[in-house]
Amino acid sequence: MTNKSQRFTTPLVKQYSILANASAVISGDTTPHSKPHPAPLLEAAKRIGVLPNQCMFVGDDERDVQAGRAAGMLTVAASYGYLSDSKNVSHWRADFEIDSPIELLKILKLH
Repeated sequence: MTNKSQRFTTPLVKQYSILANASAVISGDTTPHSKPHPAPLLEAAKRIGVLPNQCMFVGDDERDVQAGRAAGMLTVAASYGYLSDSKNVSHWRADFEIDSPIELLKILKLH
């Protein structure tokens, strides 16, 4: 899930073999709206065949948390990634906050 348009997303996905088995790849222009609108997240849930309330959305920007909440998903704020030092993820009001990808495993075990 990215706000990048498909013309940029597709070549990037092809470069990383780990993404070859992704159940869904959603770009900023896959739906009429991009994040923070919930449409891209709802499209992803539809494509993988799960209800939005069975999903957890992880993001490194406040608009990710906004989109996840609007879609009815649990939200996880990642305090790493493309963040600037001035960003305070606790202000985003996500359901969970993580400082590294490995911390997501602990949350997944709870749910």
